[in-house]
Amino acid sequence: GLGTSDKDGGRTRGGRARRERGGGANRKEGCTKSLHALFQCALRLLDDLLDVARVTRRQLVLRKERVELAPIVRTALATVDHVLKKYEHTVTVALPEQSIVLFADATRLEQALVNLIHNAAKYTPAKGKIEVRGTYQNGWLTLSVIDTGIGIPTDMLSRIFDPFVQIRTQEKLSEGLGIGLSLTKQLIEMHGGTIMAQQRKEGEEKGTAFVIKLPASDTPLREQPKNADTPERTDKFTIIVVD
Repeated sequence: GLGTSDKDGGRTRGGRARRERGGGANRKEGCTKSLHALFQCALRLLDDLLDVARVTRRQLVLRKERVELAPIVRTALATVDHVLKKYEHTVTVALPEQSIVLFADATRLEQALVNLIHNAAKYTPAKGKIEVRGTYQNGWLTLSVIDTGIGIPTDMLSRIFDPFVQIRTQEKLSEGLGIGLSLTKQLIEMHGGTIMAQQRKEGEEKGTAFVIKLPASDTPLREQPKNADTPERTDKFTIIVVD
Protein backbone atom coordinates (compact mmCIF):
# COMPACT_ATOMS: atom_id res chain seq x y z
CA GLY A 1 0.00 0.00 0.00
CA LEU A 2 2.79 2.40 0.90
CA GLY A 3 4.64 1.53 -2.33
CA THR A 4 1.59 2.29 -4.47
CA SER A 5 1.04 5.54 -2.64
CA ASP A 6 4.66 6.55 -3.26
CA LYS A 7 4.39 5.79 -6.97
CA ASP A 8 1.10 7.63 -7.24
CA GLY A 9 2.57 10.50 -5.29
CA GLY A 10 5.58 10.48 -7.58
CA ARG A 11 3.38 10.54 -10.67
CA THR A 12 1.32 13.31 -9.13
CA ARG A 13 4.37 15.32 -8.24
CA GLY A 14 5.84 14.68 -11.70
CA GLY A 15 2.62 15.77 -13.42
CA ARG A 16 2.45 18.85 -11.24
CA ALA A 17 6.07 19.68 -12.07
CA ARG A 18 5.37 19.35 -15.80
CA ARG A 19 2.32 21.56 -15.48
CA GLU A 20 4.31 24.12 -13.50
CA ARG A 21 7.06 24.09 -16.13
CA GLY A 22 4.42 24.57 -18.83
CA GLY A 23 2.78 27.38 -16.89
CA GLY A 24 6.16 28.98 -16.34
CA ALA A 25 6.87 28.91 -20.06
CA ASN A 26 3.51 30.55 -20.80
CA ARG A 27 4.14 33.22 -18.17
CA LYS A 28 7.61 33.84 -19.61
CA GLU A 29 6.17 34.22 -23.11
CA GLY A 30 3.50 36.59 -21.80
CA CYS A 31 6.10 38.68 -19.96
CA THR A 32 8.26 38.80 -23.08
CA LYS A 33 5.36 40.07 -25.17
CA SER A 34 4.46 42.64 -22.51
CA LEU A 35 8.04 43.90 -22.32
CA HIS A 36 8.21 44.11 -26.11
CA ALA A 37 4.97 46.12 -26.19
CA LEU A 38 6.27 48.45 -23.47
CA PHE A 39 9.54 48.89 -25.34
CA GLN A 40 7.73 49.74 -28.58
CA CYS A 41 5.49 52.20 -26.74
CA ALA A 42 8.49 53.88 -25.09
CA LEU A 43 10.32 54.04 -28.42
CA ARG A 44 7.29 55.62 -30.11
CA LEU A 45 6.98 58.21 -27.33
CA LEU A 46 10.68 59.04 -27.59
CA ASP A 47 10.43 59.44 -31.37
CA ASP A 48 7.44 61.76 -30.97
CA LEU A 49 9.24 63.84 -28.35
CA LEU A 50 12.28 64.21 -30.58
CA ASP A 51 10.10 65.17 -33.53
CA VAL A 52 8.23 67.77 -31.46
CA ALA A 53 11.58 69.26 -30.46
CA ARG A 54 12.72 69.31 -34.11
CA VAL A 55 9.50 71.00 -35.24
CA THR A 56 9.73 73.56 -32.43
CA ARG A 57 13.31 74.40 -33.41
CA ARG A 58 12.39 74.31 -37.12
CA GLN A 59 14.91 71.52 -37.64
CA LEU A 60 12.46 69.02 -39.13
CA VAL A 61 12.92 68.95 -42.89
CA LEU A 62 10.23 67.41 -45.10
CA ARG A 63 11.42 65.36 -48.06
CA LYS A 64 8.55 66.13 -50.39
CA GLU A 65 7.86 64.37 -53.66
CA ARG A 66 4.81 63.33 -55.65
CA VAL A 67 3.32 60.34 -53.86
CA GLU A 68 0.05 58.44 -54.05
CA LEU A 69 -2.40 58.38 -51.18
CA ALA A 70 -3.32 54.68 -51.25
CA PRO A 71 0.13 53.26 -50.33
CA ILE A 72 0.41 55.75 -47.46
CA VAL A 73 -2.89 54.54 -46.02
CA ARG A 74 -1.91 50.88 -46.48
CA THR A 75 1.44 51.37 -44.72
CA ALA A 76 -0.16 53.24 -41.82
CA LEU A 77 -2.72 50.46 -41.31
CA ALA A 78 -0.01 47.80 -41.43
CA THR A 79 1.96 49.71 -38.78
CA VAL A 80 -0.93 49.68 -36.28
CA ASP A 81 -2.32 46.29 -37.30
CA HIS A 82 -1.24 44.68 -34.00
CA VAL A 83 -3.21 47.29 -32.03
CA LEU A 84 -6.30 46.85 -34.19
CA LYS A 85 -6.13 43.08 -33.74
CA LYS A 86 -5.59 43.43 -29.99
CA TYR A 87 -8.89 45.30 -29.63
CA GLU A 88 -10.62 43.28 -32.39
CA HIS A 89 -11.68 46.42 -34.22
CA THR A 90 -13.23 46.35 -37.66
CA VAL A 91 -11.52 48.82 -39.97
CA THR A 92 -13.02 50.04 -43.22
CA VAL A 93 -11.09 52.08 -45.76
CA ALA A 94 -12.88 53.96 -48.53
CA LEU A 95 -10.78 56.06 -50.91
CA PRO A 96 -11.55 57.69 -54.25
CA GLU A 97 -11.41 55.27 -57.15
CA GLN A 98 -9.08 57.54 -59.08
CA SER A 99 -5.43 57.92 -58.07
CA ILE A 100 -4.95 60.79 -55.60
CA VAL A 101 -1.47 62.33 -55.68
CA LEU A 102 0.08 64.53 -53.01
CA PHE A 103 3.27 66.57 -52.99
CA ALA A 104 4.36 65.34 -49.60
CA ASP A 105 6.82 63.53 -47.37
CA ALA A 106 5.21 60.08 -47.39
CA THR A 107 6.94 58.98 -44.18
CA ARG A 108 5.67 61.98 -42.24
CA LEU A 109 2.13 61.66 -43.56
CA GLU A 110 2.18 57.99 -42.59
CA GLN A 111 3.35 59.04 -39.12
CA ALA A 112 0.45 61.47 -38.79
CA LEU A 113 -2.06 58.86 -39.96
CA VAL A 114 -0.60 56.22 -37.64
CA ASN A 115 -1.07 58.58 -34.69
CA LEU A 116 -4.72 59.14 -35.59
CA ILE A 117 -5.55 55.46 -36.16
CA HIS A 118 -3.65 54.39 -33.03
CA ASN A 119 -5.53 57.05 -31.05
CA ALA A 120 -8.86 55.83 -32.45
CA ALA A 121 -8.03 52.22 -31.58
CA LYS A 122 -6.99 53.12 -28.05
CA TYR A 123 -10.13 55.12 -27.23
CA THR A 124 -12.61 52.78 -28.91
CA PRO A 125 -14.02 49.90 -26.83
CA ALA A 126 -13.16 46.40 -28.03
CA LYS A 127 -14.82 45.23 -31.26
CA GLY A 128 -15.49 48.80 -32.32
CA LYS A 129 -15.48 50.34 -35.77
CA ILE A 130 -12.84 52.58 -37.32
CA GLU A 131 -13.15 54.10 -40.78
CA VAL A 132 -10.54 55.82 -42.91
CA ARG A 133 -12.46 57.80 -45.52
CA GLY A 134 -11.05 59.93 -48.32
CA THR A 135 -12.75 62.24 -50.79
CA TYR A 136 -11.33 64.56 -53.44
CA GLN A 137 -12.77 67.80 -54.78
CA ASN A 138 -11.34 70.86 -56.52
CA GLY A 139 -7.70 70.20 -55.74
CA TRP A 140 -8.20 69.21 -52.11
CA LEU A 141 -8.15 65.84 -50.36
CA THR A 142 -10.35 65.36 -47.32
CA LEU A 143 -9.12 62.42 -45.26
CA SER A 144 -11.06 61.42 -42.17
CA VAL A 145 -10.38 58.92 -39.39
CA ILE A 146 -13.72 58.11 -37.77
CA ASP A 147 -14.29 55.87 -34.75
CA THR A 148 -17.05 54.63 -32.45
CA GLY A 149 -15.01 55.43 -29.35
CA ILE A 150 -15.69 57.39 -26.19
CA GLY A 151 -15.64 60.73 -28.00
CA ILE A 152 -14.08 64.04 -27.01
CA PRO A 153 -15.79 66.33 -24.50
CA THR A 154 -17.03 69.57 -26.05
CA ASP A 155 -14.73 71.70 -23.92
CA MET A 156 -11.72 69.70 -25.15
CA LEU A 157 -12.32 70.04 -28.91
CA SER A 158 -10.50 73.37 -29.13
CA ARG A 159 -7.56 72.17 -26.99
CA ILE A 160 -7.09 68.57 -28.09
CA PHE A 161 -4.14 69.47 -30.33
CA ASP A 162 -2.29 71.41 -27.63
CA PRO A 163 0.94 69.75 -26.40
CA PHE A 164 0.53 67.45 -23.38
CA VAL A 165 -3.27 67.74 -23.35
CA GLN A 166 -4.88 64.40 -22.52
CA ILE A 167 -8.43 63.08 -22.31
CA ARG A 168 -9.32 61.71 -18.90
CA THR A 169 -12.72 60.13 -18.34
CA GLN A 170 -14.11 57.38 -16.15
CA GLU A 171 -14.40 55.17 -19.22
CA LYS A 172 -10.77 55.46 -20.31
CA LEU A 173 -7.69 56.98 -18.74
CA SER A 174 -5.30 58.51 -21.21
CA GLU A 175 -2.04 56.75 -21.97
CA GLY A 176 1.14 58.38 -23.19
CA LEU A 177 2.26 61.98 -22.89
CA GLY A 178 -0.36 63.78 -24.94
CA ILE A 179 1.97 64.82 -27.76
CA GLY A 180 0.80 62.58 -30.62
CA LEU A 181 -2.07 64.81 -31.77
CA SER A 182 0.01 67.96 -31.36
CA LEU A 183 2.73 66.48 -33.56
CA THR A 184 0.14 65.28 -36.08
CA LYS A 185 -1.29 68.80 -36.39
CA GLN A 186 2.17 70.27 -36.92
CA LEU A 187 3.02 67.70 -39.60
CA ILE A 188 -0.24 68.32 -41.47
CA GLU A 189 0.25 72.09 -41.36
CA MET A 190 3.82 71.68 -42.66
CA HIS A 191 2.20 70.07 -45.72
CA GLY A 192 -0.05 73.09 -46.24
CA GLY A 193 -3.08 71.35 -44.76
CA THR A 194 -5.44 71.58 -41.80
CA ILE A 195 -6.85 69.14 -39.26
CA MET A 196 -9.81 69.40 -36.92
CA ALA A 197 -11.58 67.16 -34.41
CA GLN A 198 -15.35 66.69 -34.48
CA GLN A 199 -17.81 64.86 -32.29
CA ARG A 200 -19.58 62.07 -34.09
CA LYS A 201 -23.01 60.64 -33.33
CA GLU A 202 -24.93 58.33 -35.64
CA GLY A 203 -27.93 56.71 -34.03
CA GLU A 204 -26.80 55.10 -30.80
CA GLU A 205 -23.14 55.24 -31.77
CA LYS A 206 -20.90 58.09 -30.66
CA GLY A 207 -17.27 58.72 -31.33
CA THR A 208 -14.78 61.11 -32.90
CA ALA A 209 -13.89 62.17 -36.42
CA PHE A 210 -10.50 63.69 -37.20
CA VAL A 211 -10.71 65.50 -40.53
CA ILE A 212 -7.59 66.36 -42.55
CA LYS A 213 -7.59 68.61 -45.60
CA LEU A 214 -4.55 68.57 -47.90
CA PRO A 215 -3.80 70.03 -51.32
CA ALA A 216 -3.82 67.20 -53.85
CA SER A 217 -4.22 66.23 -57.49
CA ASP A 218 -6.18 63.53 -59.28
CA THR A 219 -3.67 63.37 -62.14
CA PRO A 220 -1.98 59.94 -61.93
CA LEU A 221 1.76 59.82 -61.38
CA ARG A 222 2.36 58.24 -64.79
CA GLU A 223 0.90 61.38 -66.44
CA GLN A 224 3.14 63.75 -64.48
CA PRO A 225 6.80 64.61 -65.16
CA LYS A 226 8.92 61.94 -63.56
CA ASN A 227 12.29 60.25 -63.69
CA ALA A 228 12.66 57.11 -65.75
CA ASP A 229 13.18 55.10 -62.56
CA THR A 230 9.88 56.22 -60.99
CA PRO A 231 7.53 53.20 -60.78
CA GLU A 232 4.10 53.53 -62.30
CA ARG A 233 0.86 52.67 -60.53
CA THR A 234 -0.27 49.18 -61.48
CA ASP A 235 -2.94 48.42 -58.88
CA LYS A 236 -6.52 49.62 -58.53
CA PHE A 237 -7.36 50.63 -54.99
CA THR A 238 -10.91 51.30 -53.92
CA ILE A 239 -11.96 49.74 -50.63
CA ILE A 240 -9.99 47.72 -48.11
CA VAL A 241 -11.53 45.88 -45.19
CA VAL A 242 -9.17 44.89 -42.38
CA ASP A 243 -10.54 42.42 -39.84
